[in-house]
Parts: sequence; structure tokens; C-alpha cells
Amino acid sequence: MTTPTPRRSVLSFVYDLVLGAAAGFAIGWFAWIFSDRLGNDGIPAFWPFAAIGVIGGIALVRWARSRRGQGRWVHILWIPVVLFLLLMGAIVMALRNFE
Repeated sequence: MTTPTPRRSVLSFVYDLVLGAAAGFAIGWFAWIFSDRLGNDGIPAFWPFAAIGVIGGIALVRWARSRRGQGRWVHILWIPVVLFLLLMGAIVMALRNFE
């Protein structure tokens, strides 16, 4: 008799979606910033970078969780989210002190 695999909770599923979307958005934003620095004449649109980042981030987290060992390493995706939030906080503080 085989034992059934344990079912993941709804809260865990929501956590995976939030982590994937947040990390994907942050990575998409960093990719958009770096793509603008390549010397092109125009500024590229942001939405493709954000959309591909969010979809790719969610897919990456879902894929990692489906692998053997439960994909515990996906928590490392919080690093780009934290860097994005720190940078946005620094920008807000700089704009408030700009007067």
C-alpha cells in the first residue's frame, strides 16, 4: 500500500503566489532599469518586464515546490524583494529631502 503525498495547504499556496509575484516583479524592475542603461535611444516600456517577471517568478516557485525536497531554497527569492523595497525607501527619503 502506498502512502498518499501530503496535500499542501491553501495558505502555503498563497505564500508561493505572493513570493513568486513579488520576486518576479522586483527582478523585472531591475531588468527594466538595466535595459535602459544599454544605450538605446528610447526608454523601453515597463509592463513587459513586470509581466514576464511575475509570470516567471510564480512559475519558478511552483516548479521548485513540485520538486523532491519541497524546494526550500525558494526562500532566497526574498532577496530581490528586500533590495527593491530598500531602494524604493531610499528614493522616497531622497525625494522628501529634495526641497
